[in-house]
Amino acid sequence: MMRRFVKLFVSESLVKTALDSAQVHGGYGFMVDYEVERAPRMPLAARSPGHLREQRNLIARWLGL
Repeated sequence: MMRRFVKLFVSESLVKTALDSAQVHGGYGFMVDYEVERAPRMPLAARSPGHLREQRNLIARWLGL
């Protein structure tokens, strides 16, 4: 069960970090000409809302919430 928690935490952290890095770079963070624009693309595309909800529910049950 801990493995699921770690996978969810890492994937959420990756998305947050990628979006923060794009925001730090301002307008350049969203321009296709710069590498920073590519960072959020893959983590956001890989996220599935149903899968994340399922993972969170499993973790909540495991924690007794």
